[in-house]
Amino acid sequence: MADSSPRRKLAVILATDVVGYSTKMEENEDQTLKNLKACRNIIDLLVDEHHGRIFNTAGDSVLAEFPSAVEAVFCAREFQDSIRERNNSVEEAERLEFRVGINMGDVVVEGDNLLGEGVNVASRLEALAQVGGICVSKNVHEAVHNKMEMEFHDLGRQKVKNTILHAVDISLEGISRRKPPQTHKQSSAAKLAIFAASVVLMAAGAGIYALIPKFDEEKRVLFGDLSVVVLPLKNVSGDQKDGAFVNGLSNSIRTLVAKTKRFSVISQTTSSAYKNSQKPLKEIAEELNVDYLIEGGFQRLGEDISINVVMVEAKTGKMVWDQTYNEKFVKSLRLQQEIALNVVSHLTNKYGGFWATLVEQEIPDIGFGQSENMDAHQLILMGWREFYTSFANDTVNRLLRAVDLGKQSLEMEEATETYGLLAYSYGRLAGITKERKYFEEALAIAEKGLNFDPSADLIYRAMGYAEFDLRPLFEKVDPDLQTILGLYDKSIQYNPSDSNSYTWKALIYAKFGQGEKAVKSAKRALELSPKMQGWECWPYAFTYFVVRDFKNMLIFSKKGRNCEEFAAIAAYELGQKEASLQLFSEHVKGYKKQYKEDYTFDVLKNRKHFLVEKENAEFLRRLKVIYDAWALAPQS
Repeated sequence: MADSSPRRKLAVILATDVVGYSTKMEENEDQTLKNLKACRNIIDLLVDEHHGRIFNTAGDSVLAEFPSAVEAVFCAREFQDSIRERNNSVEEAERLEFRVGINMGDVVVEGDNLLGEGVNVASRLEALAQVGGICVSKNVHEAVHNKMEMEFHDLGRQKVKNTILHAVDISLEGISRRKPPQTHKQSSAAKLAIFAASVVLMAAGAGIYALIPKFDEEKRVLFGDLSVVVLPLKNVSGDQKDGAFVNGLSNSIRTLVAKTKRFSVISQTTSSAYKNSQKPLKEIAEELNVDYLIEGGFQRLGEDISINVVMVEAKTGKMVWDQTYNEKFVKSLRLQQEIALNVVSHLTNKYGGFWATLVEQEIPDIGFGQSENMDAHQLILMGWREFYTSFANDTVNRLLRAVDLGKQSLEMEEATETYGLLAYSYGRLAGITKERKYFEEALAIAEKGLNFDPSADLIYRAMGYAEFDLRPLFEKVDPDLQTILGLYDKSIQYNPSDSNSYTWKALIYAKFGQGEKAVKSAKRALELSPKMQGWECWPYAFTYFVVRDFKNMLIFSKKGRNCEEFAAIAAYELGQKEASLQLFSEHVKGYKKQYKEDYTFDVLKNRKHFLVEKENAEFLRRLKVIYDAWALAPQS
């Protein structure tokens, strides 16, 4: 019997496609197809001349196999040179630009087609290449650099999709040498230790303590004490249909800046409170106790957009940076990362030297996992709108719509936020419907999301909720404190300004009776989100009950949603009996409205799962006193 197992071999793979092909097709399909045919004639001829073969084409992409790395590189260079010459000789409307990636690796032969990691890496190198450029793997560089007169530029290890690869640029005419984001550097602690040791040795050996005086000012950057608020972008054009997109753009920039790990970035909840605010920036800075404010405006004119971004220093009120970005709307998603990186760059430039270098080296591939497909992105925005609206009404149906929109988006493109939306939506569906299938879907989609993006803080939070609330529900087990805290710590690791994770940690510590740790987490969350409101206040009311701080318990329970019973206890303990009974009455009315049944003290026993046994008994004891007083009081 013939062996049916797949046949493997080592091959050199060239991958190329057109830059901005979808946009060009939308603008003028006939012209674009005509131009593509002309460019395909060029590459077809060159591949043949260099003894290669094209084994796959799809739309604007070409995958070709070569017998040697040298032939593949020569082919790629001649192709880019030919395309540049063509573009110089035709009208702008007829020009096309390409990226090229080349890899040497193991492939699987399937008829005339090639599959496997060797092909995938070539495609990822193509995505990493500059417009009009060539990007090759390290093994291709090692195979060719001594055999041809070309200049190479080592990019080091780069994260593309969920793959880490060592990439090298080939220098070509008209393509500037770039300084890419660096990844997988030494840890901050290691860098700091090395730097500190160097300073001590230099100071001891040469008496140059003059290096140290600036430390007091600059250590704020080193230790993450510099605080920033990214205010919502203003929709200058006023078109309501762009509202969700502009909000999403603001939030993405905020998240990306936060992921640099060197700045405390005020949360979305708080910054969103200043949407359309007429307050002077200096006043906002004082309210939030921040060092810098980022604001800007979004304007759309037909298919073109303009985004203006301004950075203001809080203590002086002076504008320290101002930049305008112009782009086609369909390409605007790429600006999120560019703006965030520019913000980080200008925040650190004033410090210079070691400090700026440290921050720069620590910037991860902050744009990894972001949506690049506008249609997919719009579906995600709609999905998140359904998710957040579900807290107000029509909960299950809105969550199901959020799931459907997330699935549609995922079919178009993998993106971190898509996996996050699905994980959160399935999780809430599981908690509300008590159907195990949604819990299993939440875990499965979260696992896929982390395989795609291991640094997805959003998904770690979703998993933390699943382990804290859902696994005990469906598997009848006690929550695993270390597992849950580990997930939220992962979220904070990848996004140190994640106020939500600190909020949940406060709640979890409180549940397990660790009051001091709960308060510490709560205070950090409040530093990042000082205008916290709604559901976010419940964990704080809960935390302050555990440590018997009734003053703060009352403050947060009054600000929050569904906190009336906490507020009633706090008011009663503070001697505000009348107010306590009024708050309890509001709690009873809310219960009847939500559950369509009268409130009796028996329902309080259902609260047991919120608290450890000792605290639950104490909570019930105090609430029973208020219930009895309320039952005897005249009812309005």
